[in-house]
Amino acid sequence: DKANAIFNEAQKNEKAGKIAEAERLYRSSAAWRERVWGTKDPAVFVIYGKIGQLCVKQNKMPDAEAAYRRQIACAVRLYGAGAYEM
Repeated sequence: DKANAIFNEAQKNEKAGKIAEAERLYRSSAAWRERVWGTKDPAVFVIYGKIGQLCVKQNKMPDAEAAYRRQIACAVRLYGAGAYEM
């Protein structure tokens, strides 16, 4: 529930244009989800994609790359290395 509440707050901040705050909240939501379900939670995959997009908007390319790499790692654990989603 806490992870979902944080995610919803992050979405509100993103829509309001508060990019840095949204990024912080998405990271917090991902951390909560990973503690409970690990990287096999499909939402973690989505959240890291959102973090990557927000980092690109802020011109934080090393952080964006790290987020996208994390997203790919989550996808491999979710779907398998040779899966269509990859």
